[in-house]
Amino acid sequence: MGSLYGKIIFACRMEQGLTQKELADKALVGVNTITRAEGGFENLGITTYNAIFRALGLSTAGVAELMYQMTRVQMDSASEHGVLVSERGY
Repeated sequence: MGSLYGKIIFACRMEQGLTQKELADKALVGVNTITRAEGGFENLGITTYNAIFRALGLSTAGVAELMYQMTRVQMDSASEHGVLVSERGY
């Protein structure tokens, strides 16, 4: 999940033209936390992610929609390249 959250945070930050420092200040977290979040580290708590998402102006529904869109794009890309496997992995 952290990897997907990281992609969302990075994309939204870039879209808004924010530096990591600016986002960190808005979210009341350290710059290192933003770096870790964007890097997909799994050990960040939901409270931290919520603070970052709120600072980006994202609601829970907005995050869910972005997750769906990004997952859909990944699945479509994998399918186009013939690498999609069944849910059982074989």
